[in-house]
Amino acid sequence: DWQVQYFGLPPNLNAAPGANPDFDGQDNLFEFLAGTNPLNAASQFTTLPSFVAPGTFGVTLNQAVPGTIYTVLKSPDLGTMATWTEVTSFTVVSPQINVLVQDPSPPSGRGFYKIKLEKE
Repeated sequence: DWQVQYFGLPPNLNAAPGANPDFDGQDNLFEFLAGTNPLNAASQFTTLPSFVAPGTFGVTLNQAVPGTIYTVLKSPDLGTMATWTEVTSFTVVSPQINVLVQDPSPPSGRGFYKIKLEKE
């Protein structure tokens, strides 16, 4: 349904999961999971670091859409043996903008966060 909504009936090479017809660096599969428009480069899923309070760090997601599971992970490094720990996992029942996810126990020193998106 999503492919037909944006690309019409098959066949259409721009509708492939790995295609990036708007050249925004986010392929169609990611845009499907993130709920963004694959034909509009300005429609992107983004995150921003957010300092919430001393000892608490957060990540702000510019949007969250129903039907997607958002898992926020953290690691103290990015090496090949990096260990990623789940901070939280959530879904939403209605579209949300600027969703703040707080980590009350961020990595000491430097740390890294990543967001995993998957369909429910």
